[in-house]
Amino acid sequence: MRIKMIGYFSLLIAIVIFGCNFNSDVKNGLSFDEYIKAAQQFASNNDNEKAISAYKKALKIKPSDADTHYVLGQLYEKEEQRTYKEAFDKYQVDILTNLNKKRNKDQTTELEGYGYKSSYKTLSLQEFMETIKYSPAHWAARYFVATDHFNKKRFKEAIDEYKQVIKLNPKDSNSYALIGKSYLAVGECTLAINSFTEAFKLNSDSESYYCDIGRVYIKLKNAEKTTEMINKLKGSKHYYTKLTDYQFEPHGNCLP
Repeated sequence: MRIKMIGYFSLLIAIVIFGCNFNSDVKNGLSFDEYIKAAQQFASNNDNEKAISAYKKALKIKPSDADTHYVLGQLYEKEEQRTYKEAFDKYQVDILTNLNKKRNKDQTTELEGYGYKSSYKTLSLQEFMETIKYSPAHWAARYFVATDHFNKKRFKEAIDEYKQVIKLNPKDSNSYALIGKSYLAVGECTLAINSFTEAFKLNSDSESYYCDIGRVYIKLKNAEKTTEMINKLKGSKHYYTKLTDYQFEPHGNCLP
């Protein structure tokens, strides 16, 4: 009985110590799997900074593990978005309460003063690039890279990357919609229509489809079709406004 009690208390102490280790600072000297488990535990507790630290330590052991690079990239992106929202909310309150306070012309720099971790956007992209390096068929990582090109108006690069995403995952409607917008931006109107049509087949989002196709007709200077799309969107304030506003924006012409 005495031996059983000693064994029980030993097990209890081990559990407590193990639990403390994984809910305090990330320890050194763990195995790859232990760091991954620690990171997952931290992430489940919304302690993303410690999760990031644990994943980075895991990658020092296995730097070519594509899945870990991808999860780390997602964490960086999540923290970048979270800190942006929190910083922007604080920034707005400060503007209203300190009207005469001198402001930085660069809003990103201004928001960094309120806790925005802007560097995490770059770190996130780096991890997605590392994911592709070790797993070229990782379509989700390629989607993030393609969308970064799109957001930065590198439309030709975005098209090349979205093509890879669609090849790897032909059921992803977002990629068809975004490659369609990229085609439209570079004047490839026929390819844009085909891409928007494929997106509609997959997601059945008629309002988004009418708006996207309407933009193509505006660029084609097809007044009749443009009016038809605008009329279809009269019940949708959001997409109706987006399409009618596009008429007065500089958007170039379609390629012959």
